[in-house]
Amino acid sequence: MPSTYYLNFEAMLGIYLRRNEMVTLFRWMVGFDKELIPARLKNSGDGPNLDATVANLIIKTTVWTNIAFNFVVALIYIVKPTAPQYFYSSWTEVDKPRWMNTAVYLFSLVFEFYTKTVDISSYFLLQMWFPLSVAYLLFSMSTVRKSTRSLPDRFAWYRCLYLINLLHNKCYPGTMLPAKYVFMGGTIIGVGFMMLRFYAEISFPEQMMTLLMFCTFSSTAFFYLHISGKVFKNSGNLREKLSSLAGVGVWSTRERKLLKREAKSLQSFGVRVGSIRATSYIALNAFFSTVTSGFTTVLVTFPVDGADGV
Repeated sequence: MPSTYYLNFEAMLGIYLRRNEMVTLFRWMVGFDKELIPARLKNSGDGPNLDATVANLIIKTTVWTNIAFNFVVALIYIVKPTAPQYFYSSWTEVDKPRWMNTAVYLFSLVFEFYTKTVDISSYFLLQMWFPLSVAYLLFSMSTVRKSTRSLPDRFAWYRCLYLINLLHNKCYPGTMLPAKYVFMGGTIIGVGFMMLRFYAEISFPEQMMTLLMFCTFSSTAFFYLHISGKVFKNSGNLREKLSSLAGVGVWSTRERKLLKREAKSLQSFGVRVGSIRATSYIALNAFFSTVTSGFTTVLVTFPVDGADGV
């Protein structure tokens, strides 16, 4: 519970502290997208708008997951209002009038549901912002790669994407993403342990919550690390392609030298996590290897009762 409150509080605090960077990033993306629209329409033809489809999927998934978590949190309180994590557990109904007990219960229900809703909503709002921003980078790089515009224009577009990624990395406090991955890894281990050891001993709403948390945090961690690694990989591939194009085409000797010099100045970019400047696919393997190792260690350290002598 303390780690959950910390992460949700940091999400609210991060949104407040980095609101100017987020607004600026949104304006940059809208402005840069206007430059890419002609190239995107030319590449897509009459086919479906894949980037809009992915964006809608991310938004709808976030909304429904948010609703599901809020509903289950309220249901858990209704089933177990006297659980030690709730303030209502310190209230004694003995020798109290019925109306007072009812009023205290309803007040506690509103308080718990409101505070949890604010926490959960802020967490999922930031969670939606991250994949939308990264998806924008991926689709924009794909547009630049497929574009038939002149090479200097594509060099300029690449530099714009580099700056957009740089500003995107500044939209989060330095400890937010590392703390998020640590929290997700610890939650996967803890919830997985509960599902294996205590699933039959907890109430149905708590079973729903543990299953929902396990699926959500596992898929979120995989999705986050996958698209983060894809940004680094695709930016490197795009840089190599633009560099190779600088050596071909109808250019004068002076123009070719300038293009090659500009191509060498291009840098790969990616999502920054703590001291890691750009997250690669290696982080995905390292994360789940660490989680698997930690989960195995927990299972061995806390075996099933009566299994010590086996």
